[in-house]
Amino acid sequence: MPNHSLGTHARSSERVLLRIPIRVEGKDTFGNAFDEITHTLVINRTGGLIVVLHLLKPGAMIKITNMKTQVSCSFESRYAGRELIDRQSRVGREVPGAGA
Repeated sequence: MPNHSLGTHARSSERVLLRIPIRVEGKDTFGNAFDEITHTLVINRTGGLIVVLHLLKPGAMIKITNMKTQVSCSFESRYAGRELIDRQSRVGREVPGAGA
């Protein structure tokens, strides 16, 4: 039975709750460049969910760097939602072309 609370229903791969320190670089909804240190919330084979202070548009390209390994990769934001509790955005991101 799918676990709807983690959003695993109809997903292309299993989701894992994992907090990884990352650096996120890109442009916010106003076109302003930003560079911030944050972390992942959930990851899967093609992307995941991260926390950022800046609001992003779906489709925006961002660069994510793993703070431990210093490996970087470009991602496309798929979902951007503002959480009022902690004033941070949750951003779903995906490797371009991974969902095809």
